[in-house]
Amino acid sequence: MISSKKLRYTIATMTAGAALLIGPATASAAEWNPRTASDIESEIVVNDDGTKTYTIQWGDTLSAIAQATGISVSSLTEANGINNADLIYPSNNLTVSKDNSVVTFNDNVSGEESSYNVTSDQATEVETSAETETQSAEASAPAEQPAEQPAEQTQSYTGTSSSAKEWIAQKESGGSYDARNGIYIGRYQLTNSYLNGDYSPENQERVADQYVANRYGSWEAAKSFWLANGWY
Repeated sequence: MISSKKLRYTIATMTAGAALLIGPATASAAEWNPRTASDIESEIVVNDDGTKTYTIQWGDTLSAIAQATGISVSSLTEANGINNADLIYPSNNLTVSKDNSVVTFNDNVSGEESSYNVTSDQATEVETSAETETQSAEASAPAEQPAEQPAEQTQSYTGTSSSAKEWIAQKESGGSYDARNGIYIGRYQLTNSYLNGDYSPENQERVADQYVANRYGSWEAAKSFWLANGWY
């Protein structure tokens, strides 16, 4: 999966009943101490507009965050795409709306932001303010004249061929373009902020190639990073 994304830290496994947390690679289970809901609540920042912001820290548990914010464990789990309710990710910001109806996760490394309505049993993704502004700007922009089509249509994008690329695809999704894991989509487990709503195999291939080229330079380098860190 894409790092920005989530797996930026080394998993530390605690004793039975304790949470599995993601922490710095230098941390160990012996150093892990669970933080209480009171610890978390004391560090929640109440903004001028009534929203509440908290930066997830090493030692936090999902249940303690839920108790401190008033958002249920199940809603936080589903909204953040966590298959294991005992798995959370520090350093990211969590913002809760004034009426506790919307929770927003912001990755401090990538700048990615996702918001979810948590008023029902099933959390549903909602548009962020940035996405709304972009759509409004696009809607108000003057229509462009359609470009002239070339006499011969170019061949559809088939993607870069690489054994390292196939290896990552198998690790991420079992090679399935239809795979879903929370907010992560398709063969290369990309987020919608990369795919822009186009989940076709062609677009997944194109976006994955662009992402790897920009970040690592090659799929081979991306594979090496994956082997060292467990994500790419």
